[in-house]
Amino acid sequence: MRTAQPSHNEDLRQLEHFAPIAFAFLLKYLTWVEALALALVAVLYGLFLSARLWRITQRPEERERGFSPGKLAYGLSIFFLILIFREEKYIVAATWANLAAGDAASNLVGRNLGRRTLPWN
Repeated sequence: MRTAQPSHNEDLRQLEHFAPIAFAFLLKYLTWVEALALALVAVLYGLFLSARLWRITQRPEERERGFSPGKLAYGLSIFFLILIFREEKYIVAATWANLAAGDAASNLVGRNLGRRTLPWN
């Protein structure tokens, strides 16, 4: 008996979430305007590019919508963090790194090593 192929590659999706951690480490060397521009690129990437470049990472509901609300929220959260913590880029960098690594790691570990599902999932 054949099992159904998944409609998307969740591991690759989590790698896409983790990759921007590199930009978090660049914040130290960027001006406030450059950091904000980078965050705007992340928002545009979430809205327009990700769905076209990485179709295999799209969940079925995202294919219908044409973009991922989660990826958009990711970019917007970084954008607003940079606006709010304009002079404290270390706060933005720490939050960004935590968002990138924490989201990806929790998903990968939970799916690959988790034995019991949580009751609220």
